[in-house]
Amino acid sequence: MIKLQAKKESIDVGRVGLFSGVYAMMTDIDVRALEDSVSRYVLAQALIDNISNTEGGLVCREILVDQDLLDGSGNAITSRDWRQPVSANYTTNTGAKASLTQIYTTSTASRNDRKVFGIYGLRLVGSGPGREHAVLTTNSWVWKRSDVKTIDIWPIQTLETIAQGAIYGKTPILFKRGDDMSVNVIPNARTAVSSAKFDQLCILCKVAEALGANVTG
Repeated sequence: MIKLQAKKESIDVGRVGLFSGVYAMMTDIDVRALEDSVSRYVLAQALIDNISNTEGGLVCREILVDQDLLDGSGNAITSRDWRQPVSANYTTNTGAKASLTQIYTTSTASRNDRKVFGIYGLRLVGSGPGREHAVLTTNSWVWKRSDVKTIDIWPIQTLETIAQGAIYGKTPILFKRGDDMSVNVIPNARTAVSSAKFDQLCILCKVAEALGANVTG
């Protein structure tokens, strides 16, 4: 135990490869600090990616599902409502990773070659804080790059117990200019397959792009 304690004290957390997963609770001050940090990262990456040569030529905004994402089949999304899957419903109830379902993608069709994304959390928007029953129909979100490299896995079932209805990534996820995003979920075992098996979660994400591409201020 003494040896373990000494080794623990020597760990440099800044050099750890990845802190995976989510925080179930954050103070308002911590959330604001997280948002500010993610905003700075996406703006910095946008400059590195030559989306603009100066900060004045950039805008940092919230993600818009119909403007920035495609559905799981790569088709355009017409509604600005957050809904997963975009249409129909989940068709499995094993809760197993073999049931992984792609719900969102990006490509040049969604102009991902002109944007940088910084994803830092999920917020439940399909139910209010006074809910008394479980509402989620998935158990985890899996973030991938080009449907090959798994960046992180976020267990989301703690959302059911949080009055604030939001969880935050321990390590925000950055998609650089031109990165093909693949967002996947695993439908849970609790909810039977029916037309009501869908979720309404808002992705908390900052998008950096050229000023005037969508908004001008």
